[in-house]
Amino acid sequence: MNSLKISKVASAPLFACMICCAAACGGNRGQSPSGGSKCECVECTDEDCDKDSCTCMENTVSSRPESPERPESSIFLMDISKSMKGYFGSGDSRLLGVVNSYLNLAVSEPAIHWFGESETNGVARTDFVNITQSSIDWSNESDIRAMLQSMVEHTNDYDISFLLTDGILSGSNEQIRNSNERKFNIEKREWMAGEIRNIFEGKDTLSAILIRYIAGFNGTYSCYNNDSKLLNKYERPYYIVAVGKWKYVKYIEEHLRSGKSKPYDFYAMFGDEQTYKGVRFSYRDGVRKMDADGSLVIKGDVRRDGDVVLSADITVLPDYMRTAEYWKKHLRLYVQEENHPEKELMPDVFSVSIDTVSSSKIVCCLSVRASSLLGRALVVKVGYESPSWIEECTDYDDLDIRSNPRKMNMTFNLKYLAEGFKGLQNEEYVIYQTIKFK
Repeated sequence: MNSLKISKVASAPLFACMICCAAACGGNRGQSPSGGSKCECVECTDEDCDKDSCTCMENTVSSRPESPERPESSIFLMDISKSMKGYFGSGDSRLLGVVNSYLNLAVSEPAIHWFGESETNGVARTDFVNITQSSIDWSNESDIRAMLQSMVEHTNDYDISFLLTDGILSGSNEQIRNSNERKFNIEKREWMAGEIRNIFEGKDTLSAILIRYIAGFNGTYSCYNNDSKLLNKYERPYYIVAVGKWKYVKYIEEHLRSGKSKPYDFYAMFGDEQTYKGVRFSYRDGVRKMDADGSLVIKGDVRRDGDVVLSADITVLPDYMRTAEYWKKHLRLYVQEENHPEKELMPDVFSVSIDTVSSSKIVCCLSVRASSLLGRALVVKVGYESPSWIEECTDYDDLDIRSNPRKMNMTFNLKYLAEGFKGLQNEEYVIYQTIKFK
């Protein structure tokens, strides 16, 4: 039973409604899933809530997430370091098209600030959208850590804070000059990631999204040691960062996944626990109730010689979390008897499959050997990991950016910038659920 299988998954439309009822699975519990038992999902109506064949919201999901909401107010910061100047010398209109879409995202007109070594006062929208390489004083350096700190502070006055940046995590010119062989940005990148994590830790009401776009670049690029490279007529990645309450950030993600926003390359959302809480496994047969500690309690005729099949609607999870590869890597199952520590189940006693039930519903089914569960609690843990594109798009040494065309598609220190955002991850696990079998 150690196989992990996935059916062909069609692209789900963006941000299906939050789960009103968790999917439940049954099937021939005496037959091994690898032998072909089928996971059948059951929907619940108000009339069915007392029936054993139905799994109800109150029995499977402890709290309903609030709905995504369009922000009323916003502030837009722009990184005006000289490394950003090249984007405005290429004649590529895509960048300003993306910028305008975010300027229009909130209900009211946004506040706009430049951010070089420090933050400026307000900038008129016309000055922003008509920006050229010669229309503003570009800064010799910038501090993305200070920008993120300012974004967090602005959430006290605005629903959402935006930042336009090249995403390069760097120290100051002085820090670079005074470091060994000017390697500050390499030797201290983990420390800088920790500084960003400190900005976000404890901000339990906030979430963030990092969105990658591509645009033309024609100008000077500064390497990690401040050496300059002239890049003419290339395409380079840049980023929109948004910070705010979950409902406003989720509204942005909803637009991205629905195709309502300008085409993006990749994105990653941080602090999305409210979505994860909507995913819960349940069991079709037997009597279910919620225990005082929030655990799902199942009382039924689970046969020792069969398999218990559980299921969860995982449609609301990010695309990369809805793959067999992700679940194979991050799923851990434990059993626990009263007054005893957890004991991890080995892969030979369970299997997992991902199935597309419809164009708008993707279900994860777990089949666990019943003899491992009788009289015990099953603890389901699915760990968190950032999407793989962050690692794949990270440049660790950009001195060869001109001679290595592959580097044009990468961002120096991107992985460490993203590591800092994990300060918003309040939970170690995407799913942490206890199911008691009585």
